[in-house]
Amino acid sequence: MALSLSTEDGFSGPPWVRYRRLLDLEGVPPDAPEARAALDEVLAAPEVRALLSDVASWPGTVLAGHRSPSQTFHSLGFLAELLAGSGLPNGPEAAEPGGAGRTGDSNPRGSVDGPAALGAAIARIRERTGPDGIPRLPMTYPAHFGGPGTETWCWALCDAPILLRARVRFGGASEPLVRRGIRTLAAMAESFGWPCRVAPELGSFRGPGKKSDPCPFATLIMLELLAALREEAPGDPEAEALAEGTQAAAGVEALLDCWERSESRHPYMFFMGTDFR
Repeated sequence: MALSLSTEDGFSGPPWVRYRRLLDLEGVPPDAPEARAALDEVLAAPEVRALLSDVASWPGTVLAGHRSPSQTFHSLGFLAELLAGSGLPNGPEAAEPGGAGRTGDSNPRGSVDGPAALGAAIARIRERTGPDGIPRLPMTYPAHFGGPGTETWCWALCDAPILLRARVRFGGASEPLVRRGIRTLAAMAESFGWPCRVAPELGSFRGPGKKSDPCPFATLIMLELLAALREEAPGDPEAEALAEGTQAAAGVEALLDCWERSESRHPYMFFMGTDFR
């Protein structure tokens, strides 16, 4: 049963909250006039336009770490959740690589064209996806940390799941290369969750933790990826198997263990704080 929360009931909020409320709580179809109007408000919001402008410059700044939430791949991952089910960016041909959607290409209102920005980013991600199905980003990891010391297009388990989740949310759930990438990453799970793993191009680089520890962030975003695949491909046997399999179960247990022992256990220097206890 759909839950009705109208503005007359005293429920309001920013446009992206209202949009998700319509789709996720009230069950309004995304092509309904009310939902389309709400989506227009989302795309016109200054906060969302800033994210779209960032994504339009894909891939953004060369990565030397994964800490900052302002990194462009995080902007894309957030937009993928805000706009899930919207039909954007209207397929992989919404924009050609290097075409519309770059910073500076704007609509008559002076804001970046949302579908074009997303379509261009997705097209560039497809260009930089390897035969293993894993999308690459430009990174520079110093030699003294075990990296190559030069700019390299590669992946890490703390970024690739976010890119694949965006591909899934933006219409790529059934693409063979996307599925191959998800299978490749899922197979990296250990009995304790997903570890710190990087592309072979990054040499011996590994985060500050034990090989026998899970990376909490990689584990979290892998579970989000598997959940998104099941949502976007309902009833698909492979999607169901991945979401309900032993790898996902190990990931869930790993995160619960990190939560339960958050005062004493900090794998890969991830801290949860204690103020809430």
